[in-house]
Amino acid sequence: MPACTLDCLGLAIRSVIPAQGALSGQAAFTAIYMCVFETGIGPVAYALNGELGSAKLRSKTIGWGTCVNSFWIGVLVVIMPYLLNPNEADLKGKVGWIFAGSGVIGTVWAYCFIPETAGRNVDELDELFNRRIPPRTFHKTVLDLDRSATYNART
Repeated sequence: MPACTLDCLGLAIRSVIPAQGALSGQAAFTAIYMCVFETGIGPVAYALNGELGSAKLRSKTIGWGTCVNSFWIGVLVVIMPYLLNPNEADLKGKVGWIFAGSGVIGTVWAYCFIPETAGRNVDELDELFNRRIPPRTFHKTVLDLDRSATYNART
């Protein structure tokens, strides 16, 4: 997410430079943004959506997450032509300021509220959420679950 935010900031800064080369810079920042987004945060959002929901609520979490994502995509699809149209807002590359600002907010939010889930299974994540462990400390928290008893009972 920080890479996309910095890319939007680069686009915004290039938009206030009056030189002709600034247009090429804006085009380059837009292309870089699409590559970074489509190979990074874009697909990761779907993975996190499916991974962070509790086992009992997973289908509802995925459904609501997809619904909210689709809603905001629809809002952007409607608003962007007005922001870019020369007869309307005519912001051109200055839309980078809007997206860089929202990117900063999103980056801070993600840092504070999206936990590190590497090496954790569904039961461990459920226990961490149930114990109200702060998301920033998920990766450091040692759980006292005895998995061997549950595993041996099944065999």
